[in-house]
Amino acid sequence: MDNTAWILKKYFVDKWRRTLRRKIRLHNIANAEEALKYKSLEEMTEFFTKNFSPHKNVKELFSGYAITQSTLNQIKHNTLIYSSIDDPCVPIGPLQELVQTDYVKFKPQEYGGHCGFIDDFKFSSSVYDEIVSKLDKDKI
Repeated sequence: MDNTAWILKKYFVDKWRRTLRRKIRLHNIANAEEALKYKSLEEMTEFFTKNFSPHKNVKELFSGYAITQSTLNQIKHNTLIYSSIDDPCVPIGPLQELVQTDYVKFKPQEYGGHCGFIDDFKFSSSVYDEIVSKLDKDKI
């Protein structure tokens, strides 16, 4: 996320700081104030990973989110994986290297960013509509 447009980076860092200040105030979280000094999401994530999680580092933390071929091969229910080509946090390349299975199909979208597949300023989402339709019809 730190390698994206400065306005997105600023938005998410500021949003995380606001949330963090509120949580520190409400829950008296020891040592969390140090995270407020960091200017990047990567630094903040590294701080929280080292100080508030069982993981040794960010790489280990994010490995738990990885979609691997082994994981896909274990899925035995119809599954659609929506991903966004323009996601600044999760690159689509590794996903595109995986092989779809009889149960798992990929639905890459040109746009969608990291936080949603929003089509317009009314917050419409064709992906949302497709998912609802599939759930209603197919009972995925």
